[in-house]
Amino acid sequence: MQIRNGNDIIEFTDIKGNLNSDISHLYIDGNKVIKVYNEDINDFNRLDKDIFDKLSKLDSKAFLKLRDYYGVNVKRIIDDKEIPMTTAYSYDYVNRKDKFMIDMPMDYTINTLYEFDKIVKYLNDEKILIGDSHAGNVVISDNNLVIIDPDYYEFSNFAKRRNRELINFYITDLWCLEAGLSNYFDRKAVTDILYKGYMQDYLKENIKRLDEKTPRDLIEKTLRKRNK
Repeated sequence: MQIRNGNDIIEFTDIKGNLNSDISHLYIDGNKVIKVYNEDINDFNRLDKDIFDKLSKLDSKAFLKLRDYYGVNVKRIIDDKEIPMTTAYSYDYVNRKDKFMIDMPMDYTINTLYEFDKIVKYLNDEKILIGDSHAGNVVISDNNLVIIDPDYYEFSNFAKRRNRELINFYITDLWCLEAGLSNYFDRKAVTDILYKGYMQDYLKENIKRLDEKTPRDLIEKTLRKRNK
C-alpha cells in the first residue's frame, strides 16, 4: 500500500494491520503508524493541524509521540488506483502489554501519575482541552499508561478547569473495567479512593508506601470496607 502526499509517495511494504472505520484508515508499518482520515468526515472528527503542532512538542512517555502531519493532497494508492483522502498524521507505534493495569506494581501507577501531571501542565499552558477520555484511549506499556487517539482535542478556555479530572478518568475508567465493576456504588468507591486519596496524596508529593502490592489489592480492600 502507498500513500501519496502531493508529489511524495510514502511506501508501506510491511503492513502489520489495517484497521478501518467510518472516520479513518489506520496503517501500520514497522514502528510507524499513519492514520488517514476519510474524505467525507467533518472537522470535529479530525485532529486540527494547530493542535497537532502543539501536541507533537509534548515531552512525555505517557503521550502518543506524533511525527508528521499530511495535508489535503493525501491519497491512498491501492491496485494502482488513487483514492482521495483529506488529511493524515503519523506517530510512533506503541507496544501494548497483554496485562491488566490493576495487576501492575503500585509504582506503575505512580509513574503514570507523574507523567500525567506533566501532560496536564503542558495542555493547560497551551489551552488545549482533552477530548474523548476513556479506557479505550490508553495503552498499557512497559512503564506507564500511554494516551492515544487525540483526534477530539480542542482549544478551550475550560482546559485548566477540566483537564485534571479528564486525564485521571483514564485511570479510574480502566481500573473499574479491569476489575469488572459495573455497579455504580462499587465504581464510585474505587473512583473515590483514587481521586480523594491516592491522587491527592500524589499531587501533594505525599505518596506513602502502601501495604497493597497492586491496585487490585487496593480495590479489593476498598470494596470489602464498603460492603461491610
